[in-house]
Amino acid sequence: MPVRLFVGNLSYDATEAELREHFGTIGPVTYCYLPTDRETGRPRGFAFVEYGDDKNAQDAIAQLNNQTFRGRPLAVKEAQPRESRPPGAGPRPYGGGGGGAPRPFAGGFGGARPSYGGPREGGFGGGGGAPSAPGARQRDFGPDAPPKGKKKNVYKSAAERGPKGPIRTKTDNRIYNAFGDEGEDPAGRTRECPRCDLAGGNFKRRDLSGADLTGANLKDTNFHDARLAGARLAGADLTGANLNKANLSRADLAGAVLRDAMLYAAILDGAKLAGADLTDALMGVARLTRADFTQATLRNVDLRKARLADAILTGADLSAAALDFAFLRGARFDTASLKEARLMGVEAIEASFVGADLSGANALGANLRGADLSRAVLAGANFRRANMYETRLEGALFRATAMPDGTVRDE
Repeated sequence: MPVRLFVGNLSYDATEAELREHFGTIGPVTYCYLPTDRETGRPRGFAFVEYGDDKNAQDAIAQLNNQTFRGRPLAVKEAQPRESRPPGAGPRPYGGGGGGAPRPFAGGFGGARPSYGGPREGGFGGGGGAPSAPGARQRDFGPDAPPKGKKKNVYKSAAERGPKGPIRTKTDNRIYNAFGDEGEDPAGRTRECPRCDLAGGNFKRRDLSGADLTGANLKDTNFHDARLAGARLAGADLTGANLNKANLSRADLAGAVLRDAMLYAAILDGAKLAGADLTDALMGVARLTRADFTQATLRNVDLRKARLADAILTGADLSAAALDFAFLRGARFDTASLKEARLMGVEAIEASFVGADLSGANALGANLRGADLSRAVLAGANFRRANMYETRLEGALFRATAMPDGTVRDE
């Protein structure tokens, strides 16, 4: 006889194939189902697995319950059948309490209606009438209800109440993360949660300022418009995370992975992103004043119209990055790689590009007044219509470089 098991505390990243393989070590799985949310389409964190016989099901409970799967201990038990709703009382008879026969179909509104057997016994009409017809349903409402009244509060002293019992704890074998059942902090306090698995969580507009999420798994997590000022996210995995309009001022993201992350209009003033991986990230219109991107990877990142005033990007990799119309005043790109980068219309007054590689970069119409391009590689770069007044170019390498006056410099 088939036996169905309930599998709780399941990772949101788990797939049906992985679950079948995991439970297939006990015996052949005849049925596997992972319910999903109707609105979001995401897994709900539990599943149903069915075996063909009871022995395999009991072995699965004994061997896999509380065992780690995809970073979470599973809660495996026999599924309980859904309680059936009690049957209704059926349609009410037309005879009512007066004992008359059911109303016949008159074929319209003009037909005469039959009598209902005279006045009711007692009730609102007063006086005793004719008894109900034989076989009619009798109503019994039980004894009279007690009189309504407020319950008196009986005060008991501490000695009469006795000692308080133990604090109740949850015992349903579920794992509750540091921010409550749905990823939030119900008490409104900062919690410590390093290396937590919060992938796919929803923290939209939550205040997580100062939270410790060092090394946490935050893939595809929603932090839209959230407050993470001063949060510790060093080494965290934020691949595909939504951080649009989030406040990450002074946050520590050193070594974090932010591939394909969305940081549109985010605030990262003074944030630490040294060694972070922001490949293909979307950071348009973001505020990155005084942010530290030392040795960070920003390949193909979108920084159009972003504010990077006084930011540190020493040794960073910005190959094929889009920085069109970005504000780079005083930023430091020393020894950084800006190959094939787009710098059209940037405001880079007094920015430092010492030893940077700008091969094939497009700086059409850029404002580089007072910038330092000493020892920079400018092969194939385009500086047409750029403002390079007082720009330092000592030791720079020119090869087919288009200069502001329209000439091509090749040295």
